Amino acid sequence: MPSEEVISYAEGRFELRKRLLGLVLGPLLFLLVLLLPMEGLSQEAHLLAGVFAWAVVYWVTEALPVAVTAILASVLSIALGIAPAAIVLAAYGDPIIFLFIGSFILAEAMRASGLDRRFAFALLRYTWATKTPARVMATVGVITWVLSLWVSNTATTAMMLPVGVGILSSLGRVGDANTSKFPIGLLLILTWSSSVAVGIPVGSPPNLIAIGMIRDLAERRLSFFDWVAVTMPIAILMLILCWLILRYRYRDDRSTEGDIRKYVAIEREKLGRWTRAEMNVAFVFLLAVVLWMLPGAIAMFSSPDAPIPQFFEKHLPESVVAMIAVGSLP
Repeated sequence: MPSEEVISYAEGRFELRKRLLGLVLGPLLFLLVLLLPMEGLSQEAHLLAGVFAWAVVYWVTEALPVAVTAILASVLSIALGIAPAAIVLAAYGDPIIFLFIGSFILAEAMRASGLDRRFAFALLRYTWATKTPARVMATVGVITWVLSLWVSNTATTAMMLPVGVGILSSLGRVGDANTSKFPIGLLLILTWSSSVAVGIPVGSPPNLIAIGMIRDLAERRLSFFDWVAVTMPIAILMLILCWLILRYRYRDDRSTEGDIRKYVAIEREKLGRWTRAEMNVAFVFLLAVVLWMLPGAIAMFSSPDAPIPQFFEKHLPESVVAMIAVGSLP
């Protein structure tokens, strides 16, 4: 038995060293290939040879999972200008699919790290947010709406439902629908606010499908920022209307402040200090948002033909940014 443990430990150290060596050797070999003169090859072919060498090293040493290395090679091919995203990703399907996958994985990372609950309880801790049932509904609605801008409707509702039930439990109003309208209003604002959050493309699959259809049928490419500029005001208006309707229909004037604040304090204490996973996911998420929004914002205030928007469209389209973000997750 002891000998098996020693062998397993030795094998583990060998695998770790092999992967670390591969992580460093891959980019170095890529640079070496670029420095070597290769007559008869175009610049794109020369770059592709370097990417191929990099990928082979990662496959042999298993520095990254095999599937991740395959995607990395595709992302590098687009980022280095070897070929457009539509051509490189054609074997996988429409490039929009990568934006789907990337947004789903980012959403799961938020849930797994607990970042979603930290965000929710950070807002609920304020006195003004929990003083009356109407304010509680407004706060929960805004939290759900903001999360649903980036995460699918169903996933957001599933994330926030335990928070909503926890609030009702702290007030002793679970199963209280016969004597109070507040439980119904609170649970409805969860579902309604997640459904109207159409302000960000990655928040719902139909948004991305619509962008793909506009591109194919109308021959008009909508950037991330273009979509936000048009749909965000509509999403904000619909959220306000949802709250006004539910506030009027399920009005409850009883105070909710003290009990909810105790519940939020307990939950925040359970969360403890920020973990490394939460900080990593938050950084990657913010980086993805900046890279998604930046080219469209610059194009709006300058010109779509400006160098930076053109660079992003050619080398870092939204689908590639999503995959870079996913690859950067811990």
